[in-house]
Amino acid sequence: MPKFDLGRVVGPQGPKGDTGPQGERGETGTPGPAGIQGPEGPQGPQGKTGPEGPQGEVGPRGPQGDTGPRGETGKDAYSGAVAAGYTGTEEEFYTKLAENWTIPIVTTEGTGEAYTAQVPGITELKPGMLLTIIPHTASTTTDATLDVNGLGPVRLRRYISTNTLGTAAAGLANWLRADKAVLLQYNPGTWTVLGITRPSVSDMNGTVPVEKGGTGLTTLAPAVDYAGARAISAGTEDMTAGTTELATGQIYLQYE
Repeated sequence: MPKFDLGRVVGPQGPKGDTGPQGERGETGTPGPAGIQGPEGPQGPQGKTGPEGPQGEVGPRGPQGDTGPRGETGKDAYSGAVAAGYTGTEEEFYTKLAENWTIPIVTTEGTGEAYTAQVPGITELKPGMLLTIIPHTASTTTDATLDVNGLGPVRLRRYISTNTLGTAAAGLANWLRADKAVLLQYNPGTWTVLGITRPSVSDMNGTVPVEKGGTGLTTLAPAVDYAGARAISAGTEDMTAGTTELATGQIYLQYE
């Protein structure tokens, strides 16, 4: 019987077989090369504010700054009143101030020996009148004067501490300092500076301690006994040692 070669004969596909069991895990392979860095992502939202930290220590004090420029001269009393609505004249304004015993404040002119001042409203000097002056320059004498509104120079004095009758000149020529206000009271013949009094010996009180040059005691006898103070005697008699009885501890002066 003859044979025929029909080639590979493929039949129809059979049904899918059951999944076989999983094979064993193979060994981990070597890591591959690093990939290229990707683009920067968008910024995320701001996080919540954290708790406040403890307060730090106070730093050292910085150096003092330079003195600022001097301010502009302020308005006088009349200008301030006009700005506030006053409609009278300058003379009327200062006359009313004087009548009401308001204390004017003026800056002087002239020299440190002979001050002058212009005070609107004052036409005569009355006992008890008060005036505040701001010397434009320091005094140069202990017997300076003040001439108000050309009424004549009047001596600037100070009270003596024991009474209001007597006055005295200053102890220093520059007792009035520039730009330092002083309050004056007029009494016939003087403008008396209030608050700067000349102390009187009879008005002194207390004890001068040793460290200030005193004895620390109040009477002579204890001072002699305890503090070493000694009286000084003087006379014309011969005080040659051995011929005159001299008390121990005394200081003697002999004169002809």
